[in-house]
Amino acid sequence: MFNLEQCIQETEVNEVVLIDPKRAIVNTRPEHERKGTRMQEHLERCAESLSKAVRHLANGSGTPQDKLTSMYDNTRFGSICQGDFPTGTLRNEFLAITGQMGYDTVDHELRVITAMSDERARRVIEQICCLSEAVAYALGRKSNSA
Repeated sequence: MFNLEQCIQETEVNEVVLIDPKRAIVNTRPEHERKGTRMQEHLERCAESLSKAVRHLANGSGTPQDKLTSMYDNTRFGSICQGDFPTGTLRNEFLAITGQMGYDTVDHELRVITAMSDERARRVIEQICCLSEAVAYALGRKSNSA
């Protein structure tokens, strides 16, 4: 027997057309379209988090290390992961940033940030700003503040 609720839970349903109470036609999107849609959603979430991080860095005070620590503590930057980016340049840029920040655990990360030189911390801040703009561009926006 056809179970509409189970079918909806197991697939991403684009459209359900009821022919009669006993039959339903479920029109699902092809797998490649679902993957593209999910990646788009991940990138949009990243764009939002990166935009908040950039605004926080721009409005922050103190040393570059203080700004990075505050940005990490007060924005959702830590919720972004490499799987949120498509394979390629954006992911590589993100990994370069997190590699410099010692992204293993929060405690380790904060020690790495506070031990950074001013120059290195400024470079990380610039990389975060550049990544934010690159993600906005990938989403077809002029800037992440749009």
